[in-house]
Amino acid sequence: MGAIAIKHWLSVPENSILPNEFRVSAFPNPFNDVVKINILSPLRGNAEISIFDIQGREIMSRNINLELGKNSIELNGSTLNSSGVYLLNVNIEEQSSIIKLVYMP
Repeated sequence: MGAIAIKHWLSVPENSILPNEFRVSAFPNPFNDVVKINILSPLRGNAEISIFDIQGREIMSRNINLELGKNSIELNGSTLNSSGVYLLNVNIEEQSSIIKLVYMP
């Protein structure tokens, strides 16, 4: 089973304007090596990031610590099994967001 490395982490200071909803986006998408995942969170705490292939098999799962506001991570797709469509699921407490990632090495 392939792993995806978390390469970078950035959070916005608490005194910045905070979001009132949980949002996840990815750029570039489709990607061929590294994709930047932006997580806008109104909550602070432990979150789980999981990636599934199109058949629903879990490819990777990691726990991360989210801060209030904007969080950013880079995921390296070079260890994915093959090109194709993947689903990225981010969960924190009772909030969840799923986005589609397209990997084209």
